[in-house]
Amino acid sequence: MQEKYFIKGGGSVAVKLLLSVLSSTALLLSGCDQAEESAKEKSETGVETVKTVVVEKSIKPKDELSQKIEALTGAPSRLVWSRYLGKSADVFANGKQHQLWGVNTQDGLGARAILKDKGNYSRPLNSPDGKWIIYTDKHTERKGGKKSYSPVMHRVDWKGEQAEDLGKGYAVDVWQDPETKVVWVYTVNLLPTERSSMFSSKLERFPIDDPKKRELVWDKTKLSIDNIQLSLDGKRASALFPWPDVGVIDLVKKEHWRNQHGCWPSMAPDNSHLAWVFDGSHKSVHVFADRGKKYSVVPVNQGPGMDGKEMYHPRWSNDVRFMVLTGPYKGATIGKSGKHAEIYIGKFDEQMKSVEAWLRVTDDNKADHFPDLWVKGGAASQLDKLVVADKGGGQAETAAGDRWPADSKGLIYVWENAAAQNQIKVAKLERTCKIKAHQRARFGRHFEMLTGGGSFAVDEASAKVLAAELDKGELAFQLRLTASVNAQSGRILALGDLQILEEKGGELVFLSKGEKFSLGKIQAGVPTHLAASLQAGQWVWYRDGKRLQGQAVGNTQQVKEAGSTLLLGDGAWRGSVEGLAVYSRSLEAGEVAKDAAFWQTQAKSRKPASRVKLKAKLVEMTELRSVEELDTYRRALLFYTYEVEEVIEGKYEQKRVLVYHWSIMDRKALSSMPRELGKSYVLEIEPLAEHPELISERRWSDSFEVLDEYFDVATPEA
Repeated sequence: MQEKYFIKGGGSVAVKLLLSVLSSTALLLSGCDQAEESAKEKSETGVETVKTVVVEKSIKPKDELSQKIEALTGAPSRLVWSRYLGKSADVFANGKQHQLWGVNTQDGLGARAILKDKGNYSRPLNSPDGKWIIYTDKHTERKGGKKSYSPVMHRVDWKGEQAEDLGKGYAVDVWQDPETKVVWVYTVNLLPTERSSMFSSKLERFPIDDPKKRELVWDKTKLSIDNIQLSLDGKRASALFPWPDVGVIDLVKKEHWRNQHGCWPSMAPDNSHLAWVFDGSHKSVHVFADRGKKYSVVPVNQGPGMDGKEMYHPRWSNDVRFMVLTGPYKGATIGKSGKHAEIYIGKFDEQMKSVEAWLRVTDDNKADHFPDLWVKGGAASQLDKLVVADKGGGQAETAAGDRWPADSKGLIYVWENAAAQNQIKVAKLERTCKIKAHQRARFGRHFEMLTGGGSFAVDEASAKVLAAELDKGELAFQLRLTASVNAQSGRILALGDLQILEEKGGELVFLSKGEKFSLGKIQAGVPTHLAASLQAGQWVWYRDGKRLQGQAVGNTQQVKEAGSTLLLGDGAWRGSVEGLAVYSRSLEAGEVAKDAAFWQTQAKSRKPASRVKLKAKLVEMTELRSVEELDTYRRALLFYTYEVEEVIEGKYEQKRVLVYHWSIMDRKALSSMPRELGKSYVLEIEPLAEHPELISERRWSDSFEVLDEYFDVATPEA
């Protein structure tokens, strides 16, 4: 149905203004077609011209599914996805047994195949005006367990016509510049990989009508590709740097920050700059305000037919109130249990604290993946006023006394904790320092390193920098450590062949050229800040900000020949380490005192966990998963249910207790799992809610029981 408006007289300016208003109205009312504009107007020469404005009115959906979708979204909507028709599962859309599916609520056709020919339709996307569907054919090749890609992008209209090749690359988002109105396609390259996760070395963009006009957007870090998504103003983009570091790119300042570990980030499509992180259990999105301040945690597995199970492919629509995702995934892994995944639309409440309504779009027992939703007028939906108080909360400037380290001059490695940005900026260059847990090493509830049963090593890029800088023969470092048990022995810190720091039966010892230098006694549970620098052939040591008496022998040649492998822990020493910094210069007493004071303040602000020790009988077990089912993760937790027999320490009043145990660490199954059903165990547990470091870890649960969940804090048995 159409309505025509005829405008006569009123002058050029008035007519243009009215035409502008009507045109905007037409775009809000029409599905995707540009409204015709007409009106009569007298030019400056007195000649009357005629202009007609045609506004295409929305129609009431004819099919039941479209009616349900519009009842939820409140406007004509278009939802597109990839459907797998093979015999097994292809959750990551690598193969050629897919069709391009969608539903346009205004055409009366319901859900149908837009492109029926089987092929690869990876990550289909709606254009900002809803007219086009942009998708990628990965052209996946498999050789020797490794996948390589030659991706090509395409666009097609909703009738499956006007198909066009957009060139090489993998399309991750389509965004319209609010000022120039140019529509940009954002694309990445795909690197070879042995895992299901895909990685890219750069992000580029091009105008949708001029694919050869490429611009580099980001190449400071590697990227994982799901999801890179822009805010309405184009100033922010969600990203992984790569998995599991999830955060946001500031596209104006060309810098990035990490919100937390996880997967499948998404950026709010308005100007609120909210961004979420999908947690390791694949059951909730953790929403962050701009610059990393936690805003809310929203469960996304409570809809009809989800049964509290894992979900996948979450993505914000072009309307900030709506998201889409797939599921439930009831098998051992996402990759093997997606054959019957359905498409869901969720509507967030006005405070972005929960999903207030769900709609299951498909109910056909088919494998439906990678949904993308477009809602007419969605760009007008805004939440920026709602979260204005939270904006900028995570990365605000701090006073010098509240900043660590106090002086970044000569800094060649920095690792505050696993949740910190851990970035070194030299001129315009930026590097993120990382650390990797080995054996049974893991992270604690303050994101510190826990060395019991394993060790940590710096990332390869940092090791190369260390090798280059230490060849100069200058070295200084600092760290904060806390022993977990008394009177133990083991290595705490080593740099290549230099066994720098050990505990010997309760005494901290520095080893240099075969000589031992005592740093004093150490007591379990009492944090200690240590710093040292090599000056004029002597090691100068500081403990808790104060210089120790005496000096240990050292020389620059020893540092040059040490090697670049920086290790913490040896499997025997049980304790925590954080605040690690390495310099290619000596340290001043004043800065060491400031850094020690920083950690003393941190200690005062930390509350002890609510630990409970009890004896309980194992009554229900989650099925044991294999390392192969871990996919890209390195560690996993398994969920058990116990009947409480005796509370030994602490307070616990329920008759049953739900506990997560480590089952896989460093991609190796622990022989201590599974446990024996019906057997009693002594458990040291803490509330799962008090362990934010586990949010991004893979967690498996077959339980439907509703009780507070706990975590087994004991050092995992080999």
